[in-house]
Amino acid sequence: MKTWFKYAGLFLLLTLVAGCSDPPQLEAVKQQLEQDIPDGWQVTKFKVEASEDTGSKVEPLWQYRIAATIAPKENLHHKVGSLLHTDILEIAQEKKQPFQLHGIAYSTLDAGQWQSRLDLQSVPPFRPGKPLSAFNKQHVVQGSSDYKKLLKKAKDALTEQQQKIAVEEEQLASGIARYNELNRQLQEKTRLSADHLANMQQQLSQQRAELHQQVRSQSREMSSQLQAERQQQTAVFKQDYDKKVAEIDSQHRLARANFSAERTRARDARSAERNKVRDEFAADTSNARKNMARADYTVYKAESDEKRRLAYQRIDEQYQAQLAEIKKQEDEHNVSRRSNLDSLTAAYRQQVAELTEQQNNQSSNVRAELNQQQQENRSKLDIELQQARDSHQALLQDNNRQLNELRLQLDKLQRQLNEAKNQYGQHSQLLARLESVPDS
Repeated sequence: MKTWFKYAGLFLLLTLVAGCSDPPQLEAVKQQLEQDIPDGWQVTKFKVEASEDTGSKVEPLWQYRIAATIAPKENLHHKVGSLLHTDILEIAQEKKQPFQLHGIAYSTLDAGQWQSRLDLQSVPPFRPGKPLSAFNKQHVVQGSSDYKKLLKKAKDALTEQQQKIAVEEEQLASGIARYNELNRQLQEKTRLSADHLANMQQQLSQQRAELHQQVRSQSREMSSQLQAERQQQTAVFKQDYDKKVAEIDSQHRLARANFSAERTRARDARSAERNKVRDEFAADTSNARKNMARADYTVYKAESDEKRRLAYQRIDEQYQAQLAEIKKQEDEHNVSRRSNLDSLTAAYRQQVAELTEQQNNQSSNVRAELNQQQQENRSKLDIELQQARDSHQALLQDNNRQLNELRLQLDKLQRQLNEAKNQYGQHSQLLARLESVPDS
């Protein structure tokens, strides 16, 4: 529904076309009023109670006191709720129920056109409402015979729904009891199976520990002997390795000192060359400044600065080339040093690896025989334990399956029951509210 002039204190601007010397046409005010009243309403009466020319020839101004009557074209309704998939409508405004409007219209002449505004002094107490055609086809109006029939059907439906809710509550309580009993029985079965599996794991673990201890005791002595031999021989290898590495590091430190000295010499040479160029150009420009006119000297000075910049650039390029060459030599030296160290390290590791492999081969045959015997015994124990674990896991899965199936059934029943209770409560409240309204 449209807002009636913002419901108070707002002005309606109306454009009225007329001659500059004639008063505005009041029929246009009525037409605009008909356009701005809410949908479904109409103007039934409109009159001017008084009019007065209160302006001047320069600023014309007409005032009118108006009175109007408006009323709905048909009964207007609004929705109060739904029962049994049927909307229940209440009459918001009765057909042709009149409302009085009073106000003052002002008309002024602006740019050759009459401009008017309407100041309403009373606004009717509108209630939101729409014609029946704006609602769903499945509806009833309060107070009608269909409405009364719907309330009776709704009461009967609520009674049936209440009985159904009671039955579902009993079913849910019985299902919860079954679930709790099943859960207790399955937990007991799980406990017995877990105890049996724990006892078996403990026994088999003890047997595996005894087998492991036998192998460990027999191999410990041999391992100690081989370790002592390996340490002694490895120390000889390490002593030779450290000696060769020290020689390479000594050569490396000397080479680094040489590279640093070469960089210093190159840097000093660069500084000397730059200073020489600077002094030469400074003397030249100083002499030119004394012997040349200011304008000629300015050009000469700019050309001299550019020559000096190019000279500096050539010196720097030579210096960078020297540094690059030193860097290249240093990189080659570092690569050679790293290669030598890597070769020494690889040779040392190869010696240690060969010694370790030799000793491992000595002990592998004895250990392999012991491990084979131990593995055969442990495999038998593992098979027996795995069978017990599989049986226990299958029991857990079957228990979970039974509980999940029953829990899903109970959850579905609980959701249905909650939905039914919510719907019952909403419909009960709506029905009670509707029954408390007296028949019109």
